[in-house]
Amino acid sequence: MFSILIKQNAATAKLVSRNQTPYLLATFHTSTPPMIWQMDLEKSTSFTVSLREKEGEWDIGYTPSQGEYVVVAHFDERGDAQNAYDVVQKALSQNAGNASGGFGILKFILFLALLAVLFFAASAALSLLGDAPSSEPKAGLSSLGNTSEKVAKPGEMRLGVPVTADDVLSQRP
Repeated sequence: MFSILIKQNAATAKLVSRNQTPYLLATFHTSTPPMIWQMDLEKSTSFTVSLREKEGEWDIGYTPSQGEYVVVAHFDERGDAQNAYDVVQKALSQNAGNASGGFGILKFILFLALLAVLFFAASAALSLLGDAPSSEPKAGLSSLGNTSEKVAKPGEMRLGVPVTADDVLSQRP
């Protein structure tokens, strides 16, 4: 009883993406018979959606760029056919730039990855600058005393004792 009092929309339509392919998915609730229609928008890049009247009954359909009119749904009343047409038109026009579905999310993730790479590259570059030799002695080394006393003499190379490059090269046979 309540289904008679509640006016049902003649159709619903939206753009969906499956495997990176955009589709128009429309449900015609009041068509004869009620139906669900799916159209591959990648294969049908140019088409015209229109309403046609024939002997007091209405059809919604499309015409491909090179082809004849294809009936999609049949309606007994013009109001239902017009409502279905409006819903399909709204879905196609509002989501025209967003048919790729998750592509916006993919762009955002790539942007974050680029920022992470730049951050790590900058931190690596700054850490290399921090390791550059300086002419000033570091505060921690002044308490060790005179380092020249601990330098190995030629011929006595011991592990852990600093040796000049000339001393190392002069010892080679």
